[in-house]
Amino acid sequence: MRVDTQARKTLTINITPLVDVVFILLIFFMLASKFVSYQSIDIEISSNSHVPSFSDSEVNATKVYISERGYYEVNNNIYDSDGVMEEIKIIYKNNPFSFFIIFSEPNSSVQSTVSLLDVFDKLNITNLVFSVEHDN
Repeated sequence: MRVDTQARKTLTINITPLVDVVFILLIFFMLASKFVSYQSIDIEISSNSHVPSFSDSEVNATKVYISERGYYEVNNNIYDSDGVMEEIKIIYKNNPFSFFIIFSEPNSSVQSTVSLLDVFDKLNITNLVFSVEHDN
């Protein structure tokens, strides 16, 4: 009895179309994705350990208080983010050599602080001081 053994065919997989499909998907997702542009604000931190203190009579300083509810107090008036921009613009226009001291309540949001910094950045005001102690 004789059994015929057939020669097995070797299977080959042609991956050229697969590579084409992968490149097409890559191009599709690159064009369809949204690229995020992060904005930043440059903040200089003094390396001096001794910071001189100034009294209000020596220097024209405007105090800006950030409440924990997201409101801003300037010159004993309370503003939202749009109103504080107008008030700061008026103060800076009247005295471009004045500087601003920013006080923040312990539970105030970071977004409120960043929004205030954005206001100063839009008005091109760079003479800012952050205070760690709240003085009333």
